[in-house]
Amino acid sequence: MIKPETKFWNIIKKQTEGMCHWSRIESYTATGIPDLSGCYKGNEAWFELKVLTTRNDKTYPTFRPLQIAWQTLRTQHGGRVYNLVHHPSSGSLLIIDGKYLGQRLMDRDFKYDRRLPINMDQGTWQVLFSQMMSGQDGWRDGLIDDSN
Repeated sequence: MIKPETKFWNIIKKQTEGMCHWSRIESYTATGIPDLSGCYKGNEAWFELKVLTTRNDKTYPTFRPLQIAWQTLRTQHGGRVYNLVHHPSSGSLLIIDGKYLGQRLMDRDFKYDRRLPINMDQGTWQVLFSQMMSGQDGWRDGLIDDSN
């Protein structure tokens, strides 16, 4: 049986095929490192994949302390880290910018930076990832149409 996170990765891989170079990280020795590293036109970003299996898409995923620490340190040094949360029941892709993750968890401010439909067309997926990897804020500001 395929794990939900693997299914989510397969969606991303299919929708961004030929657009960027991905490395999927399965590390048990360096815990805290996100699941994916992507490179698009010389710009790199890291992505942690989460799948919410709850009925309510207002739920926040669980993060291990080392994941929070890694994202905090990486973003403090100018790196880009994003948490991509798939909620299959609502068909949503929820995004949390890694530079805000630690503070939000400490403040119990459980909000997402963006909500998009998971069934976006390939062009929209590619715009989303090109903006995130190049550090543009269009992905956050709504330059991509939300379904809600």
